[in-house]
Amino acid sequence: MTRNALGQHRSRPTRAAAVAVLPGDTHPVHNRRPSRTRIWLFGAHAALVLGLLVLFVLIAELANPTDGANIGAGILLLPLLPLGLPWSLPVIVDPYRFDPAAEALVYTLYLGPALLNVALHGLLLLSCSVLRAQHSVFRAQQRPPRRAPWRR
Repeated sequence: MTRNALGQHRSRPTRAAAVAVLPGDTHPVHNRRPSRTRIWLFGAHAALVLGLLVLFVLIAELANPTDGANIGAGILLLPLLPLGLPWSLPVIVDPYRFDPAAEALVYTLYLGPALLNVALHGLLLLSCSVLRAQHSVFRAQQRPPRRAPWRR
């Protein structure tokens, strides 16, 4: 407990909230928007996966199928597998298990998990921002009305 300018006792705000607290206010206002870092990470994640996907599709479509194995497309698939973990684990553990399957199914098994992780990342970011906004509205409704610091 500390004393304010009028000599009245008041509780000291925590160090982290000291900047955001007005004198005499016991309910600090927090910024409930998703941080720029989280949005930047989601953008980088989506750009990396979609960029690799577009490059893979271009190289796979432009290659002549009679030339044999397309090594360039295979190299582009390698970073997409870890970006799809844990859903791509069966393909990583035993990549030859799905050889007899149709080509569209194999591409779905290689590319789908990375796209699924981008979608889940976006949904998580969206749901967290909605929950934070609801929580701040709830806190604002529960908060007693603010009084001017000079009126006690």
